[in-house]
Amino acid sequence: WLKALARASVRILNIIGEGAMQVQAIRMWLLAVVASLGGFLFGLDLGVMGPMLESAYFKRDVAHLVDWQDPSSEIPNDLQGHLVSLFALGCLLTSIPHVSEYLTSSHGRVAAMAFASVVFILGCWLQASSNAMWPMLLSRVISGSAVGICGTVCVTYQTEIAPANKRGAMGTLFQLAITFGIFSAALLGYCFVDEEGGWRVARYLHIVPAAVLLLSTPFMPSSPRWLVQEGRPDEALTVLRLIRTDGDARQEHFDMVSHQEARSESKEESNVRRSRIGSRFNALTMKYLGVAFTILLLVQFNGMAVFYYFGPRIFKEFGFGQHMNLLNAVAAGVNFLATVPAVGLVDVCGRRVFLMLGSLGMALIQIAMGCIGSFGLTAGDTQEMWVAYVVFSLVCAFKILFAISWGAIGLLYCTEMLPTRIRSFGLGFASLATWGGNYLMALFTPILLGTIGYSLFWILAGICLFGFFFAMRLPETKGQKLEDLEARFETFFGHRSKGEAGSETKGDVEGDAADEASSSTAGVVLKVEV
Repeated sequence: WLKALARASVRILNIIGEGAMQVQAIRMWLLAVVASLGGFLFGLDLGVMGPMLESAYFKRDVAHLVDWQDPSSEIPNDLQGHLVSLFALGCLLTSIPHVSEYLTSSHGRVAAMAFASVVFILGCWLQASSNAMWPMLLSRVISGSAVGICGTVCVTYQTEIAPANKRGAMGTLFQLAITFGIFSAALLGYCFVDEEGGWRVARYLHIVPAAVLLLSTPFMPSSPRWLVQEGRPDEALTVLRLIRTDGDARQEHFDMVSHQEARSESKEESNVRRSRIGSRFNALTMKYLGVAFTILLLVQFNGMAVFYYFGPRIFKEFGFGQHMNLLNAVAAGVNFLATVPAVGLVDVCGRRVFLMLGSLGMALIQIAMGCIGSFGLTAGDTQEMWVAYVVFSLVCAFKILFAISWGAIGLLYCTEMLPTRIRSFGLGFASLATWGGNYLMALFTPILLGTIGYSLFWILAGICLFGFFFAMRLPETKGQKLEDLEARFETFFGHRSKGEAGSETKGDVEGDAADEASSSTAGVVLKVEV
């Protein structure tokens, strides 16, 4: 009976331990989901502008078109470009590296999310109450500045609270939230924009998720890696114990603190470094920034922005005029559903394979779009419906490929690649590509569609093919600690020999030897350097 009692006691302790682990895991995922609301805000704006630009009441209330009741009336192409692109300009302003670093590092990730929520609420309220073009354009910049902050800080927070084996899934939650926001905005557009004052209602409803994010921030702990960076390791351990088991929390805390100590500079050296802007851009840092910048630029220039912003226009030109908002909502739903499996598969299959397959598939689809649009679409002719359905199918297929590849992985890969010491600065710099590219695509797409037509898609196909070959050269990042990835990329950039990396990791690396050969466990590296 003593053995039975002992076995029962062990089972009870195991159940209690598993329950504690479940509570910690639930808390960690809940924090990641709340942080994803920043992506949801971005998706709402991406998805709502297309239906709004085709809304008769928006043309009357803001653009003041005389023939606003005519279904064929259009806001001028250059004005459409400004309405869409000024949002990206606002994102660009808050993504300037020193602005971004100040907002995300000086006061912490959570404080930056709270500030961004307030700014977004202000921008939405101004847009919904606008009765002329200039306040609408100004409020677009304000809302964009909020999303620019979220685009850097939210995914950084998710990455820094995630364990290595869950980091891919948590990082892709941000993209999943973006696609769900696009889908939600498309539904709002379908339900409201064709009604009197409906576009204003859709805009006011955007305030709700921003308010939820704002009210959640007082209950969110700071990023443990940010706390260690700020010299507050005891608080970092307290946070880790909220989202990890005690043993995992202690080990991860030791790795972070040791890594920070090994990489830290003296106070005098740090002051000198910060006093000279150009000194940030040493050879190694420039390589990090160059790769991150290129990745996020490819995310914008591969053609997805064309369908996000001007999907209803494309469907209208191919004969779906009466149902363009419905089809836009369906395509947005396909985009969202395709992102769901990426959350689970990215930590199983890795990053590179999705980036390569996505690039190749998107290139082929855009070549087909260019051919159909250039040779099968003649202005003024009634389109055969089979052509319209083929175009709709191609758009949905493109969104599926984008969702599981560059959409889900682009920003995640940059966040994993950049070392902690330059992550805020590096993401801010790389985000210039996101918002600068988004601004250019939003501004010039309606102009190019009006001049060179659907030949635009052939240019975008060439960019996708470049993305395929670029992704072939990137190292795999799945399943590795952020501290270990630093050694991996230093080897990739030629600043650390493979033999050196291999000697540092000997006896400490488990798993796939080929995948881990050029990376190092933090413990051995840090003991040597200290």
